[in-house]
Amino acid sequence: MERHPSIVWTPCATHCIDLMLEDTGKIPWVKRCVERARNVCKFVYNHSWVLALMRQYTKQKELHRPGITRFATNFLTLQSMLRSKPALRRMIVGEEWSSSSYATTPAGIEMADCIFDEQGFWVPCDEIVKFVKPLVVLLRVVDGDKPAMGYIYEGMDRVKEAIKFVYGADESKYG
Repeated sequence: MERHPSIVWTPCATHCIDLMLEDTGKIPWVKRCVERARNVCKFVYNHSWVLALMRQYTKQKELHRPGITRFATNFLTLQSMLRSKPALRRMIVGEEWSSSSYATTPAGIEMADCIFDEQGFWVPCDEIVKFVKPLVVLLRVVDGDKPAMGYIYEGMDRVKEAIKFVYGADESKYG
């Protein structure tokens, strides 16, 4: 204490944004959507035949996209799944899937149900991607270049405005 009478603590911007993503992931409906997406990915990536079929329909695009942090990965995976939605649906109704043994397993049925659950999965998935995307973009910026604090504050203001815009300025939804 004598040598250093005051210590200034500055949090890491990357860590703070990651904590925001973590808190977002704890919201019950977000958590449920992320868990369902994780189950689909786990099923696809744990079965090489299903993975090959998925890649055939998505033109070699992956569902699981690693991000800067574990929480960013969850949201990037949702974004990737949203982009692959038509291909995933074509895969499930295709002859190869229908005639496979995977289509009748409990996990295969659960995956198909998820892929065709518009209101319970895709609508929340779309909403999550829309309001989290500005945070993930800022996370990439602050993790890469180590910008000045003024730039980070400006970035957070833009994130807040983008999220406010997603909800049409309905403070009860974005507050």
